[in-house]
Amino acid sequence: MLLDRALASLAPGERLTVRGRHPELAIQLRAWCRGRGDRLERDGVTVVRGDADRSRWHDATRASGGPPDLAARADARWGLAARGALVESGGPTPRFDLDGRDLVWADAVPRLYAQALASQWDPATAIDWAAADPLAPELEAAVVQVMTFLVE
Repeated sequence: MLLDRALASLAPGERLTVRGRHPELAIQLRAWCRGRGDRLERDGVTVVRGDADRSRWHDATRASGGPPDLAARADARWGLAARGALVESGGPTPRFDLDGRDLVWADAVPRLYAQALASQWDPATAIDWAAADPLAPELEAAVVQVMTFLVE
């Protein structure tokens, strides 16, 4: 999280020197940089910020929205994305047998969806958020990402 925060303040191409005592720092740092789209210089401790986080949404597509914008056939690139979600390019393209609107849609679906939504648990009212200690933004983002993964 410290590296993420420090790199977020840099422009692509700018450098950051990392200090640490672990004997495998350079090995771990190289793998971490590669996964983020950054580069590690030969000295093993200088990170050159890349632009992968900024360019990851290039060529992204938006999954079809609801009626009247309900697609006749789901694009395989959407995968399991929710309607209206922005989907990164380059992901897997799974094949689903039931991908056609006319195969799965019924006029009662919007009503059933609204009914399910109305009876859904609401964390805004069920949890006393005023009593909770606020998290650092980076930690909250990490928790949200894990919880979203679990929900999906």
